[in-house]
Amino acid sequence: MISTAPWRSHGMVAQGNLAYASGFESILVFDISEPLDPVLINRHELKARMCCNAAIRENLLFSAGSDYAPEGSAGILSVFDITNPLHIRKIGETPTIGRTSWNLAVVDDFVYVVSDNTISAVEIANPERPTVRGLCGPSGASMVYESIEVIGSSVWDMKGGREYE
Repeated sequence: MISTAPWRSHGMVAQGNLAYASGFESILVFDISEPLDPVLINRHELKARMCCNAAIRENLLFSAGSDYAPEGSAGILSVFDITNPLHIRKIGETPTIGRTSWNLAVVDDFVYVVSDNTISAVEIANPERPTVRGLCGPSGASMVYESIEVIGSSVWDMKGGREYE
């Protein structure tokens, strides 16, 4: 067991011998090569940011969270290069709809981000310029979504009128 205090980690994702914990103003990196003795090896500081959850694809870490300010928080999707876990670099970012982006799922060239009562479809073909391409709201205004999992996906070709898996 290892504490993540005072950074209040909300989510964790692992790749190989490394685990990344998303939390308050930080992404924590742990060496988990010895499962019974994890070691904190890096803390990537993020001022005025709450990271709620993350997903990894190759050498990129996608983080859902919020950018908070005195006037209120705003949901955000951030993209980090984790090629060197000791020197994480933010390479892209886009606001999402809602106060806080809680969770995400990566499918092909899209990240689906759950933000309060909205799901944003963010294109990541160019991870340095993530772009919101679509929104889907809940059936009731009082509903709040906190997680997402994509079971299957297809794309409708508007010109050819075909669906692709």
